[in-house]
Amino acid sequence: MEIEVNQKSDRYSYNQIKNRLQSYIVSANSLTFLVDQQRQVQMTGDQIVEYILSNLPRRQILELLEMLEIIKSRDSNTLHYLQYILHGIIQNKVRK
Repeated sequence: MEIEVNQKSDRYSYNQIKNRLQSYIVSANSLTFLVDQQRQVQMTGDQIVEYILSNLPRRQILELLEMLEIIKSRDSNTLHYLQYILHGIIQNKVRK
């Protein structure tokens, strides 16, 4: 199932979006990324999925899925992009 961000995006259920995220993320048993120069965070795939679902608006999650699909179609590793996204989410929360 390919998810595209458009007028039909509202048709995707929470579970469909969650399953799609899991297909990209859960394959990573865990992911470590820098929060700042002094602190690293390690999350399991399931924790990453829940973190993204609880901290990004639906539209941004759909855009994230679209980017992950593009990266995967190029046979590239999606983990670096996920690290970048998670770092951005955390930095945004720290600023608030």
